[in-house]
Amino acid sequence: MTSMTLQPLAATWDTAPNELVAGIDTHKNTHHVAVVDQLGRPISDQQFAATADGYQQIIEFLRTAGTVSRVGVEGTGSYGAGIARILTAAGFDVAEVARPNRRVRRMRGKSDPLDARQAALTVLAGIDTAIPKAGDGQVEALRMLLTERRSASKARSQVMNQIHALLITAPDTVRDDYRRLGTIALVATLCRTRPGSGTSPEHTARRVLKRLAVRHSALSQEIAIIEREMVPLIRAVNPALYASSGVGPVTAATLLVAAGDNPERLTSSASFAALAVLSGEVG
Repeated sequence: MTSMTLQPLAATWDTAPNELVAGIDTHKNTHHVAVVDQLGRPISDQQFAATADGYQQIIEFLRTAGTVSRVGVEGTGSYGAGIARILTAAGFDVAEVARPNRRVRRMRGKSDPLDARQAALTVLAGIDTAIPKAGDGQVEALRMLLTERRSASKARSQVMNQIHALLITAPDTVRDDYRRLGTIALVATLCRTRPGSGTSPEHTARRVLKRLAVRHSALSQEIAIIEREMVPLIRAVNPALYASSGVGPVTAATLLVAAGDNPERLTSSASFAALAVLSGEVG
């Protein structure tokens, strides 16, 4: 396997000559931290547990290493979320660093120390970095609700597809009962049915259809509860957005989650457009 040597480079922002830069390669159970100097030369590196105690050990490790001016963290929206919050609270300047693409990983091989050092060098070069979302306020609560709603909505769609698929193959006596009903009326009608306990395909189809309809109804109720919980959070974060015509709780929550708890990290309309997968020419 071909190896890749990381070349030293100078910092691209104003810092004191003796200041250091750190990078963290994050995983589910462990984080690897590497510290480099202003020329990208390795100073030290160590692996820590991805736990509350491990986070405190990382802080002590960085402070012992010297004056660390900035820390690059991979995966601040996943495995690196916790350590990014802790480091920010401890006063460190934290930058979100993109993980190396698959081609680069294949060329140099998977190495936690190397990936951590690469994160530090990326920060040192000032490329492919961003300010991570704070993830410690009401927008983080909205993100959780939005994730739950997305899951419930997907499950509800799958249930509806199952109902339609079963009606296509069910005995004609079953199909004829529900042929002219739309989605809402179909689910409501199926929920009210009282199918018999027989073992024929017709009896079985009716029981399965009712259970699927009850599941669909329960998921609809769950989605409604989620959306009700979103409203006070949206009003607290950005009341003007929720009051805007045509903006419902899901749309508002999606926009707020895209910006994060610290929207000041988006310094231009183009940066938000890139985040929201929109054209950079926005008004």
